[in-house]
Amino acid sequence: MNFVLDTNAVSDLVAEHPVATALLAAVAATDTVLLSVVTRGDLLFGLERLPAGRRTDNLRIKLAGILGALAFAPVTPAVAEQYALTKAACERAGGRVNDNNLWIAATVLTLNGTLVTRDKDFGLVAGLTIEDWTV
Repeated sequence: MNFVLDTNAVSDLVAEHPVATALLAAVAATDTVLLSVVTRGDLLFGLERLPAGRRTDNLRIKLAGILGALAFAPVTPAVAEQYALTKAACERAGGRVNDNNLWIAATVLTLNGTLVTRDKDFGLVAGLTIEDWTV
């Protein structure tokens, strides 16, 4: 199984959330935990917004450790096609999901994976399997 971590799931790992870290440690060796390159961009943007200082430096070190340990799913032509289908379906259903989240959802759907997130907006995406690793 492919577990794709959303931005807030990685933030939970950086914050050393006990349930999230335990569930990550319990992932079977036959499963894969990865990130969308879009999530990587979200996380790095979040760091860039923070003021310089020791706290930001510590967050940067923790995040670098996590990013260095995980594989990344690229935006492929198949992901782009899934993005278009997913965005159109959400609009037809009257839902609005931000574009970065739609790219992440399209990545997960293309991989037949499970999205790890606390973000309720992803519930608007039909067919998306979601787990919250903080409960």
